[in-house]
Amino acid sequence: MNRKNVIIAIIAAAILVPAAAYAAAPLFVSTTIDEPLPPTAVSSEAGMNDAAEPAQEKDSTADDDDDDDAKHMAAEGGRQQQGETAMEEKGEAAMADKKEEKGDVMVKDESAAAMDDEDEEEEKDSATTKGAMEKENEATAGTAAEATTEEIGGVFSGAGDGFHNAEGIARVLHLEDGSALLRLEDFKVTNGPDLYVYLATDRGVTDYVDLGRLKASSGNQNYELPEGVDLEKYDNVVIWCKSFSVYFGGAQLSAA
Repeated sequence: MNRKNVIIAIIAAAILVPAAAYAAAPLFVSTTIDEPLPPTAVSSEAGMNDAAEPAQEKDSTADDDDDDDAKHMAAEGGRQQQGETAMEEKGEAAMADKKEEKGDVMVKDESAAAMDDEDEEEEKDSATTKGAMEKENEATAGTAAEATTEEIGGVFSGAGDGFHNAEGIARVLHLEDGSALLRLEDFKVTNGPDLYVYLATDRGVTDYVDLGRLKASSGNQNYELPEGVDLEKYDNVVIWCKSFSVYFGGAQLSAA
């Protein structure tokens, strides 16, 4: 009978001693992490180039062409009107000169009008481009000033049993890329085995969202939130020992 009791004791010790060592070991070990805030998701451009103005070239040969045409016409008229008097030739030459002057004036007026229209269009395009650049710069400055937007948060407290303690701040941050994360800041909790971070409906984790294993027992740390998680329903951040179903601490989330 005594031998049987000894065997039972040995078996019990073989089971309980490792379990006790597993449960107690983390209590004497403290781990620390310091994760930074995530970088901004929107990168602003250093600057934009001004709209290039189109090069304008004047037709330097227009006047020469007109002069050649006028001279050719005058020569043709001279050959055809050989029998006419010198006075008529002078009159025709004078008329040709007047036509040439009128043609030059018309060409210059049309060229000047075209240049004015182009200048006006360029001014409008430049004003539109500058307006768009100013709006973009204002939007970029606004988003670059703060990479994230804080929505809700809470303060950690322990289980209230004098043994499982927790302190620090929980913050829910919405990033510029549309994602969100839970950030623990100045965080510290009594270390333990198999600790996880939950978003739960209550301290008893009746319903919860698992955010993963606790990264460290102290320090700043980030946990990605699943897309579409209902923060009004899962409004408790819970540090939970999965192996022994023990509540170590938590924070009640509320509007900032």
